[in-house]
Amino acid sequence: ALPISEKKKEEEKQKKAAEKKKKTEEAKKKGEELDEALKALAADADAGLKKIPPGKPCLENLSPEAQTAVNLAAAGPGVCSKCRWRSGCLACSGEKALQHWLKVEGFAQATTKLPEPTAVENEGEK
Repeated sequence: ALPISEKKKEEEKQKKAAEKKKKTEEAKKKGEELDEALKALAADADAGLKKIPPGKPCLENLSPEAQTAVNLAAAGPGVCSKCRWRSGCLACSGEKALQHWLKVEGFAQATTKLPEPTAVENEGEK
């Protein structure tokens, strides 16, 4: 038979071992949940990459219809007479036409946004 102090020490060791085992199991469970979440994110990212057509987002990778529309807009006088935008529309601005067709044909994530108009540009429209 063990003295009372040794029994308490033994019980404390068993409690600590049980707590440690419980914490280890919880950590493993959290690790498995994180692994599953990472796999799901990787699958989503892979699917997102497959949506973008191969090649660089440029005029040469657009369809013949889109290339013709961009070339016509770029060859125009700049701003058409019926255009309500000072910077041009898809029919008269080659840059805007190119951005539009890149988005339409799936290169939307690779294009850049146009700068927002300033307050000075908007004063003439009031």
